[in-house]
Amino acid sequence: LVASDAVAFALALGFAVDLKFFVFGTDSFGWGTLGAGFAWLLLRASVRLYAPEGMASPEEFRRNVSTTLAVAGTYLLIVVAQRLAQPGRPIVLGTWILLLPISLLVRGAIKRILHRLHLFGRPIVVLGAGRIGRLIIHELKASPLIGLVPIAVFDDDPARAGTSVLGVPVLGPLSAVDSSDAIKGVRDAVLALPHLPRDEFVRLTRTFAARFHHFRVAPDLFGMVNLWVQPGALGSALTLELRHDRFNPASRRVKRLFDLIVGVPAFLVAAPIIALAAAA
Repeated sequence: LVASDAVAFALALGFAVDLKFFVFGTDSFGWGTLGAGFAWLLLRASVRLYAPEGMASPEEFRRNVSTTLAVAGTYLLIVVAQRLAQPGRPIVLGTWILLLPISLLVRGAIKRILHRLHLFGRPIVVLGAGRIGRLIIHELKASPLIGLVPIAVFDDDPARAGTSVLGVPVLGPLSAVDSSDAIKGVRDAVLALPHLPRDEFVRLTRTFAARFHHFRVAPDLFGMVNLWVQPGALGSALTLELRHDRFNPASRRVKRLFDLIVGVPAFLVAAPIIALAAAA
């Protein structure tokens, strides 16, 4: 994934240099652009965009956009503050305008290739073979680019022992998790038993949170809107905040401003490249 972002940056920079040569007749660029690209990779690593673990598509997109805009905005401010030569500014602007869509396309393609080669993703254990457990397994199998591969299910119902849930074997009761050789070294698990009595649910949560490095709890909220959900706390009470910023008038104005500031220049930068590609 690091390599895919490096390739995306090189492609965006190359397109910007070619466009500058087409318009100004020169293909020089400042080495500061490469430094900004390196900072971009480091920032993306710091927000775990290169970790082979589960991340919902909206959250991954948000981190992609926020890291790119953060570095691009900072570097553009530096360029303006230092009053760099005017011919160099189209490369700076063009590189960062093209980088976001190119990086998303290259990253998605690389993830698909790695998944087909079984080089992307981490195993996860599902604790609970009921309706919620089945839904989780279905979601993970339907969206393999999340990066979590269900390999085993544990459930206390004796009738489910030795069966499977959507092709994932049920290996035994919850008490057999620690002794199961099939999941040794597995660091991810999700507890899919939201209807247990409170005391039992809390006990299992504490037990498995100490056993697995990445432990998740699945509430019975399937079917609800889950874009941009933020966990929070009201005192000692755990809450989930469901935001609908797209209906906020202020958010709409910001989006409109973004379209005018970024969308229009992106079209102007990309149009000659598209025209040249169509004519080739």
